[in-house]
Amino acid sequence: MTGPIDRFIRMLSAPAYAPLLNHRVHDLSDTTQVSDMARIKVTLVDSRGGQAAYVWILSRQSTPPCEGCWLTDTVLRVEVKDSPFQTAMAPEAHR
Repeated sequence: MTGPIDRFIRMLSAPAYAPLLNHRVHDLSDTTQVSDMARIKVTLVDSRGGQAAYVWILSRQSTPPCEGCWLTDTVLRVEVKDSPFQTAMAPEAHR
C-alpha cells in the first residue's frame, strides 16, 4: 500500500504522517511480541513542538530473502495518551 516511492512520499506528506519527518525527539514503548508479530508505540515531538504518536505493527519474515527480518506491516496514528493496546487492532487484522 505504500509503494511505489511516489505514493510513499505523498503518504508522508499527509498531515497524519508528516510529524514523522524531521521530528526533534522520540520515545519508544516496550515492545509487545507474540510469536512472529510485534507492536511498539512511538511518541514524538515534531519539528514545531507538537506531540504525535504511532503504533507500529511488525512481522518477522519466514521466507528468503528476508527470513528472520522484522518488517513493518502497519503504522497507525494514535492519541498520545492512549496505550498501544487500546488503539491498535489485533495484528491478525493487518495481514
